[in-house]
Amino acid sequence: MRIMMKYLALASLVLAMPVLAQAADKIGVVSAQDVFMNSEAGKRADQDLKNKFMAKQQELTREGDSIKQAAADLDKKAGVMSAEARQKEQSALQTRFNKLRDDQNTATESMVQEKNRIVEPLMKLLDQVVSDYAKKNGYSVIVAREATLFAASGTDVTAEISKAFDAASRGK
Repeated sequence: MRIMMKYLALASLVLAMPVLAQAADKIGVVSAQDVFMNSEAGKRADQDLKNKFMAKQQELTREGDSIKQAAADLDKKAGVMSAEARQKEQSALQTRFNKLRDDQNTATESMVQEKNRIVEPLMKLLDQVVSDYAKKNGYSVIVAREATLFAASGTDVTAEISKAFDAASRGK
C-alpha cells in the first residue's frame, strides 16, 4: 500500500510539472547581498556601523596587546620571582583576560543588535522593491541567487533591483 501511494504521488507530481512550468512564466534571480553592498543605503549603513564600533574595537585591541605584553614580561621575570608573586601576577593577568573576553562578547552582541536594527528596515524596503519590480515587469518568481544552483543568462535582475532599491532608499 505504501509503495502504491508513493507511485501515485510521484505520478501526480510528474503530471503537474507542465502546469507548474506554465504558471511560472518569468523567473528572475537577485543577489540581495550585492544589492546591499553596492547600494548607497547599504554602504552608508556599513560605514555607520564601522564608525560606531571602530573606537571600541581599537580599545579592545589595545587592551589585548597590553595583556600579551604583560604576559611576555611575566615570562621573562618569572624565574626570579617568588612563586607567590608569580601566582599573583598570573591571577591578575587572567582577570584582565577574562574581562577583555567579556567586553569583546558584549561589543559583538551590541554590534549584531545594531546591525539588525539598521538592516531590518532595509530588508523590508528590499522586499517591497522586489515585489514592485516583479509585478511591474511580469515576473512570477524572483529567487535569491545564492539559493539557486543554476540560472540561465538573462534571468539575473540584480542590477535593475539595485537601481530601484537606491531610488527607493533615497526617498526614505
